[in-house]
Amino acid sequence: MNPLWTILFHLINKIKGQRNHEPKPPSDWPLRRHLTRFAFGLVLPVMVLSAASYYALDRAERQRFQDSVVAEANQTASAVDREVAGILGALATLATRTDLDAGGTGQFYEQATRVAKLLGSNIILFEPASGRQIMNTRVPFSASLPGGADQTALLAAQTRVPQVSGIKIGQVAKTPVFGVYVPVLRDGAAVAVLAGNYEPTRLARVLEESVTKTQMIATAIDQTGKIVARSAQHERFVGLEVSNAVARSALAGQWVIAYAPNLEGEMSLMASTRSSTSGWSVYIHVPTQIIDALSFRRWLYFSGVSSFALLSSVALATIVGRYIARPMALIAEGARRLGEGEIPPIITSKLREANNISALLHQAALQRRQHEESIEMLLREVNHRSKNLLAVVQVIAMQTVRSSPGDFLATFSERVGALMVSQDLLIKSNWQGVDLGELTQSALHPFRDLLGTRIKTAGPAIRLSAAAAQTIAIAQHELATNAAKYGALSNSHGCVDVTWQLSDDDPENQRFVLTWVERDGQPVTPPTHRGFGTTMIVDVPRMELRADVKIDYASDGICWRMDAPAARVLEKDGVAS
Repeated sequence: MNPLWTILFHLINKIKGQRNHEPKPPSDWPLRRHLTRFAFGLVLPVMVLSAASYYALDRAERQRFQDSVVAEANQTASAVDREVAGILGALATLATRTDLDAGGTGQFYEQATRVAKLLGSNIILFEPASGRQIMNTRVPFSASLPGGADQTALLAAQTRVPQVSGIKIGQVAKTPVFGVYVPVLRDGAAVAVLAGNYEPTRLARVLEESVTKTQMIATAIDQTGKIVARSAQHERFVGLEVSNAVARSALAGQWVIAYAPNLEGEMSLMASTRSSTSGWSVYIHVPTQIIDALSFRRWLYFSGVSSFALLSSVALATIVGRYIARPMALIAEGARRLGEGEIPPIITSKLREANNISALLHQAALQRRQHEESIEMLLREVNHRSKNLLAVVQVIAMQTVRSSPGDFLATFSERVGALMVSQDLLIKSNWQGVDLGELTQSALHPFRDLLGTRIKTAGPAIRLSAAAAQTIAIAQHELATNAAKYGALSNSHGCVDVTWQLSDDDPENQRFVLTWVERDGQPVTPPTHRGFGTTMIVDVPRMELRADVKIDYASDGICWRMDAPAARVLEKDGVAS
């Protein structure tokens, strides 16, 4: 099965399994592993993009290499054309001599011999009608010559156009040569044919010099498909007939670029073209293993850079994980100590967030210690509170005797029951969402017969938060207790005004103000020491509600004023419906 289909098959099964089963709880992995996954998540997309870029670059480099092979083929064919054109020019110049008209005199033989030395070859004069040699500078002027007809010479005489032969065995030299033939024209008729036979090694040097890249090999093929010259291993392949499809296509006059086996049997990139002067085919080939080696080096470079980036990211994630894990461990130790009632120290690390969490834990421990101390203080003051409650009961009894002596028992029982109801209201509501008016009525319920006359309350409908309700209830209870014992409610004509209001500022800066004002009470003198009552009406509101509390000990009654941020006092909706 195809590996891609196998991967897709497993992914589909995994998705189905997740749908059919309950989701697994998240793995409890350490921070370093999460950071490692995060590093992988950051680097992998870059690696994928880099791989795509590498693939595009590799294809572009292969195309560029292919274009360079084509350019080399055209350049090599031009070099062959220049070489053959030079030979044709020299022979055409020699064909203009007048002593050639005499049928090949000794004087022409001497001139042809000199030209042959310059060209690095021999010069042959052919009879146009029979194609038989009548002069050859390779042998003395008077020596006998082969009698056979040269078909290329006959073709040049018939067409009156210069011809270039393929690779052949010279009739005199008996070695592989190629010939260049020029018809000698007089009045439009061929009177003779001049030719020069050249060793293929001369052309092999031309091919070798024309190829600029060492990994490329140039090959020249004649019209019959035989190798004329080769830029590498020329002696091994000269005269052999090519058999690959690329060379055959080149012989047919087709411009070809393809991948095919070369003469050594190696798969190669080949590009062929035609020599316009000689009619030969010239093709360039380069083994694909060279191209693949360049691609492999690029892949190694990409793999090395990608691996280095990935390993560096993982290493950095590990280092950062250790860097973060140490303060996190200290924070965990601090949380443990906080749970055991200790105060954890503030850690000092290079991680700001860890330092902030440590500072918050330390502050929470201090606040917890303060709350514990407050609870201890409250427990110590239970006795004092009990005495205050008994004092309220005593005042209720005195007020009841004074106002209703006939039904003292019933009235007294109702007022004590009302005091119990106010306590039940706070307890049953858990100090949450308590209406301030109802809370005030409950706090003053023992004095309900004075409400509206000596005790007046005024203010908008407001619902208090749990903390605010508890704080204000305690403060009102203490104020009512003090008023009953020493203040305006301790005589028969004193008055109390309880008012509250909200400022008209924007919600973020809104303030809540609660006042308790006594008038016409017994003479008031500032206390000589701070007791539990002062703590409940001054310190507790300041601490719990961030309130500004002021007490004015006027001569006929105290004036208590609490000014707190509304956000610290109001329940979520703020105003009762």
